[in-house]
Amino acid sequence: MIQAPDPAPEPLTPEQLRWRCDPESLGFTSTATLEPIPGVVGQDEAVDALRFGLEFHASGQNIYVRGLEGTGRLTMVRRLLEEIRPQAPAAPDHLYVHSFSHPDRPWLISVERGQGALFADKLGELRAFIVRELGPLLAGEAVVARRKQLEQQSLVEIQGLTQPLEAELKAAGLALVMRESGSVTQPLIMPLHEGKPVTPERFAELIEAGTVSPQQLEALEQGSAAARERVDEVFHEIAKINRRVRGELAGLIEAEAGRLLTQASAELRQRFPQPRVGEYLDALISDVLHHGLRKLDEIEERARLYEVNLLSCHGVDEPSPVIVETAPSMRALLGTIDAHTQASGEVRADHTSIRAGSLVRADGGVLVLEAAELLGHPGAWSAVVRTLRTGKVELLMPELPVLLPTPSLKPEPVPVDVKVVLLGDARLYYLLDEADADFPHLFKVLADFEETIPRTTEAVRLYAGVFARIA
Repeated sequence: MIQAPDPAPEPLTPEQLRWRCDPESLGFTSTATLEPIPGVVGQDEAVDALRFGLEFHASGQNIYVRGLEGTGRLTMVRRLLEEIRPQAPAAPDHLYVHSFSHPDRPWLISVERGQGALFADKLGELRAFIVRELGPLLAGEAVVARRKQLEQQSLVEIQGLTQPLEAELKAAGLALVMRESGSVTQPLIMPLHEGKPVTPERFAELIEAGTVSPQQLEALEQGSAAARERVDEVFHEIAKINRRVRGELAGLIEAEAGRLLTQASAELRQRFPQPRVGEYLDALISDVLHHGLRKLDEIEERARLYEVNLLSCHGVDEPSPVIVETAPSMRALLGTIDAHTQASGEVRADHTSIRAGSLVRADGGVLVLEAAELLGHPGAWSAVVRTLRTGKVELLMPELPVLLPTPSLKPEPVPVDVKVVLLGDARLYYLLDEADADFPHLFKVLADFEETIPRTTEAVRLYAGVFARIA
């Protein structure tokens, strides 16, 4: 049996080849009369996935927003982030301080959210006390009186040694004379003539004139040789007394300075009882006692080490941060260490040179990145992956010309809790999924924005509401 051929398709008219909107079907004459429609129309599944990713706080729940440019993905991300702030734990405030044990590895101190500025202020007050008040207090009446007491006691001890010695020498026709040579004082034994000590040159003249007999000279020489050993013994004891007194005076100053510094830092310890804060204050006070007290007139230069660098600071009621990084270079993401060239040509960097990047500024919140921009900056993608994998931001020194003496600085890493929203197209999504084994584990949420939506009466109405919002 022969089957009849299918009927030939009816040709389409030119009018049927292209849809044209019939204004009569809209039900309005101007979008100004319509209620504005928020958000992006026709992307319900993508919006639901995006909302889930933002609200669900767990490891690896970072979001890849897939869709071509122009589908409203950045607009939708911004709008949703305004509506819902991710309920992540409140990020603390982070500060860098000098490490007295390892100066090239600044310490990180983290304090409760909203308390960073207060910590910096209180530490600034302690630094001002060290620079302006500590020296005058150590020169106060109580310390001066105790110093004089120690000096008087040592003088009595020394006189107890020198007076018997001087009597012995006088009986032998000799005298003890102190001669200063620069900063050194030397004891000399001189002969007596008519009750007064005379120099070797003058004594030689007396011998030549016959005023001193050979028998007297021989007796003086024998007495001088015996006295030298006795003088050495006495002055050895005097040196021990002087060393002891210097130690007691230094101990007096150190003890009083320690008491004053402990008192001055008490409020800071009370307000911030974290072990790391106490450890830092102990190290700071120890540095003042063992280094700063040696040159109190230059303490201000030393006190530069006692400055604090407030890396990140938040208001107590401040919402979670939302950072859109439009130029995601590695330095912009991780932060920088600003090295400064001194007049001598030396390149210097310390804990106050550290600046936070967007990964730290987004701590406790969301960081929005364009995938194409991110991959276009050397090292930027690796920096993001490393931070998401470890939960820490490691800051790096900038690369400097090899001819310059480069400082070495490796700050302690900053712990962060940040959710990354990566915006890109399908090509980049599959490229990352194929090339980086960490990608599917770190970006578990896919918000897929469609390029087209069904043309229905409801969709047309919603689009008209979007135009009403824009207009």
